[in-house]
Amino acid sequence: MNHLKGVLYGWLAIFSIFIFSSIILAMIFRFTSLGEGTLMWSTLIISFVALWIGGFVAGLKAKRKAWWIGASTSLSFSFFLFIYQFQSQHELFSVPQVVQHLAYLLLCIFGAIISVNISQTSTPESHNNY
Repeated sequence: MNHLKGVLYGWLAIFSIFIFSSIILAMIFRFTSLGEGTLMWSTLIISFVALWIGGFVAGLKAKRKAWWIGASTSLSFSFFLFIYQFQSQHELFSVPQVVQHLAYLLLCIFGAIISVNISQTSTPESHNNY
């Protein structure tokens, strides 16, 4: 149950960051002379940070099995985006998108590993968190 709870909290963190950053970027785009090309790198960085934080939150809630929690959070997020893209645009992931989602996977796992190790207590059963 902690596994599912961790993944759901990770998703909530990811989507909260995406909604907040979308509002901020839309205001920047609307009220400045910046174009879409300028904001491309900032959206990439924001998405990387959001997935790292999502993995971190998922690991804090689950408190064990960091690799599994981080991978579950990232892979379910990537699967959701894949289904959305396939249904709405009738396209599969391109090679750059696959690389980006692999980076999401690594960042989410890394965030979960860090948070599980931070929240780890010194009980004997918590030494098998990976």
